[in-house]
Amino acid sequence: MSGPGRVGLLAGSGRFPQIFCRKARERGVFVAAAAFSGQTEPEGVAEASVLDWFHLGEVGRILAFFKKNQVSDMVFLGGIKKADIFADIRLDAAAVSIISSISTTRDDALLRAVAAFVENEGIRVRPSTWLLPELLSPPGVWTKRAPSTAEWADLTLGFSLAKKIGELDV
Repeated sequence: MSGPGRVGLLAGSGRFPQIFCRKARERGVFVAAAAFSGQTEPEGVAEASVLDWFHLGEVGRILAFFKKNQVSDMVFLGGIKKADIFADIRLDAAAVSIISSISTTRDDALLRAVAAFVENEGIRVRPSTWLLPELLSPPGVWTKRAPSTAEWADLTLGFSLAKKIGELDV
């Protein structure tokens, strides 16, 4: 995976955006943070190189902000509180286009559609752990013994069910 250029951060709530901004700053990476009014905590994006605030649904404005700041890569980090999602949403033409292109507005489908839109505009969407590999668990057995054949079968089934639950937005 190539090194970071100028990175766009689509920042939701929680500590993950803050951890990302801090790590990027330590590595000398420029971060243009797009934060959401009523969703993103200000301290979560305080260490970004440049910051602007948006309403949910302002996809075109966010894309223009990223392009103005010459963003080549971007990440989605943090949560969006669904209970408040319609309190201050402002769908622009780009958002309406994205929503009308999908058959369901479940989280997974919506995020994938937004990612495809952004990538079609020339910005690579990276995994949330892109600059934070130390947050990932190393591969291998972490217990005193490896799982038995039956336990591996249970793990495999559990993993496939967890993926399906995510896809179904349960």
